[in-house]
Amino acid sequence: MKERELSRLLKKPFYTVIKYLHQKDLPKEVKNALNDIFNVLEIEPDNDISNRQEVYQSIAKFLQKNLPQPRSEPLRITQCLRITYKLCREFDEQLVKEGSEINPTLLEAAKALILTIKVNYEPKVNYEPELLKVQTYNRQIEIYYIKENKPIVTRIEQELDRDSLPEDVRSEWLREGEKKLTFKLYPKE
Repeated sequence: MKERELSRLLKKPFYTVIKYLHQKDLPKEVKNALNDIFNVLEIEPDNDISNRQEVYQSIAKFLQKNLPQPRSEPLRITQCLRITYKLCREFDEQLVKEGSEINPTLLEAAKALILTIKVNYEPKVNYEPELLKVQTYNRQIEIYYIKENKPIVTRIEQELDRDSLPEDVRSEWLREGEKKLTFKLYPKE
């Protein structure tokens, strides 16, 4: 089982407890004690942080494969992750940890390589004989880049359940109906 899947499975019961915490008649002492536990475990009450981290990890893996490798040592995923945060203008302290400086040559190489990065979320209906239909969702990361002077697109897809979607996607779909939503991560305008 992948580490990300295991983490998601462990967090689901905590989300149920968090929903329980929002009840008005819950004793204050219980709320405070459980909030302390969540703070120690650094459990996020929604999926926004984990979703963004998964997207940035995918982009960083792409960069690790496609950026020119330095002569001294292989390009590490942590370096590519810092470049990804910089490109996508991500400043959230929950994601961006202190680390070494970004190599300006690699950052410029990434800017020259990548044309645009988009993330699409769309509903997907799966039909199963005994259940009639099961609603799942598709997250597709599109990375448009230049290779050998030609534009190319790489698509990274992942199937998600409704509870794993970012809050802004769920709320937009509640207001406007479930349709394809696209977020442009790079370049920011």
